[in-house]
Amino acid sequence: TVSRNDSAVATVQAAISGSMTIGGASPDYATFADAVNDLNAYGVCGPVIFNVRTGTYNEQIELGDIDGTSAVNTITFQSESGIKTDVDLTFSATSTANNWVINMNGAKFVTFKNMTVTALGSSYGIAVNIDGSSTDDTFENCELVSPNTTSTSTYMSVVYSPSGSLNHRTSFIDCGIRDGSYGMYLYGGGTTSTEDDVLVKNCEFTGQYYRPFMGYYLGQIKFHDNNIIQQGATYTYRYPASFYYGYNSSIERNTIFSDGGAYAYGVYFYYENYYQSGSSRFVNNMITILNTTTRTYYGIYGYRDYNTLFAHNTVTINTNYTSSYCVYSYYAQGSTFYNNMFYHTGAGYAWYVNPSGYVADSDYNLFYSNGNYLAYWAGNRNDLPALQAASGMDANSISKSVTFKDVATGDLHLASPSDDDTDLFGTLLPSVVQDIDGESRVNPYRGADEACYVTPGSLNYSFVDGDGLPAGYA
Repeated sequence: TVSRNDSAVATVQAAISGSMTIGGASPDYATFADAVNDLNAYGVCGPVIFNVRTGTYNEQIELGDIDGTSAVNTITFQSESGIKTDVDLTFSATSTANNWVINMNGAKFVTFKNMTVTALGSSYGIAVNIDGSSTDDTFENCELVSPNTTSTSTYMSVVYSPSGSLNHRTSFIDCGIRDGSYGMYLYGGGTTSTEDDVLVKNCEFTGQYYRPFMGYYLGQIKFHDNNIIQQGATYTYRYPASFYYGYNSSIERNTIFSDGGAYAYGVYFYYENYYQSGSSRFVNNMITILNTTTRTYYGIYGYRDYNTLFAHNTVTINTNYTSSYCVYSYYAQGSTFYNNMFYHTGAGYAWYVNPSGYVADSDYNLFYSNGNYLAYWAGNRNDLPALQAASGMDANSISKSVTFKDVATGDLHLASPSDDDTDLFGTLLPSVVQDIDGESRVNPYRGADEACYVTPGSLNYSFVDGDGLPAGYA
């Protein structure tokens, strides 16, 4: 009852700010776990950078909702050398309870940069788990690696975002996504509760046994400039890239290549802009599906892909399965098709549209098939005039053979004589002014590749004599 002789003691530490080191000689933190424990306990009061010394770190880390983080007060883990192979964070999970190397469990504004993350578990092999409504997190120039497997289980995904966790604005930039059952398995909340503004840019997917990219309920995804390669021993059915129940998607300048396997579905585009209205872009992509032992079903499978611009894509398949399609458009309500190359060197169709009354417009495309039918539109159509008559569209489309640089490796850039073929000129779209390589479109060419030529007015010249002096005439 006498307060003047009472006392209380609290031991506190300031929140974290500034640059620190992990590992090596005389570090601020000996391990990732030590640094993360302080972050979770004390929070941040400014931008934080952890420079990680060269080495292999056998540990796993879990980042929660750290106090003080914001678009200004960010947290970055990066290799001190700037070389991603110099730092390898590894862990061997043994159950679902610890199935991750990095667990983003509510983390916000955290970046991992210039490093490698390797999952080693034989049955539980998730390298990066993103959960707890983590948002605004970035993986940049990282190698994300799971074991080479023959499993189709999501437990062996390289990157995993479970159902119901809305991890908005997550970014993967310049990353290598290696092996695993899935390369990325990203799952939003539902048809009207989407995980929004995910960015996957300039990443390479190799070695996946089942699906390199699988996205459910992702709104406004930007899937740009990626390279998906699916070869060798894989699951019976191949699905290189799948986008389910999205809206306002932008899928642009990707190269997707699948060689071998039994069955293949190429790019699976499912219920786009159906449950949430929007306008999507599927532009400047190269898709090559080759040499399936049984059959390729589709290069692109569009199932209720509403209000989508399909422009300047080059798609080729070579299966001898007669019911195969470079592009299958089922209820493509409000969608438009311009300046594409749908190129089937096998026995199936270049384009299959069903029902026929939903495509909004189509023109300046190139359709080609070695099969009995070029296309299906309210019935089989043997050639381009028959397709034009049935659809009332594609007045300026053409059907002819094209030479690509190297179909066997998925390189669908134009090669001689097609790179100088004026028949391949399409129509300039104000919304697509560059090609798959970022080169300006001028004439422009159909397909993903703009052929190489001199733009009028772009060169300066003069006439000189043998001594380099201006010539009076030439």
